[in-house]
Amino acid sequence: MGTNETKKTMRFWIFSGVVAIVASQLPLLLKKKQLDNQAQQQQQKRPWWIKMLIWALIAVTIWIVIWLFNIFT
Repeated sequence: MGTNETKKTMRFWIFSGVVAIVASQLPLLLKKKQLDNQAQQQQQKRPWWIKMLIWALIAVTIWIVIWLFNIFT
């Protein structure tokens, strides 16, 4: 009897998670195409040096995480 309730609880939480994921994606699916085009144009307007700066910051962050991981292990 206890395992049956456990299965029901597990199914409920899985179903709730799937519903939450779908609900969070609905605004993206219902957004107009024009807004998507404007967002893409804004992203393309970034200068090359800003893109390089972003990639450099990402690389330094990854390096620091790996360095800290090596220190504390």
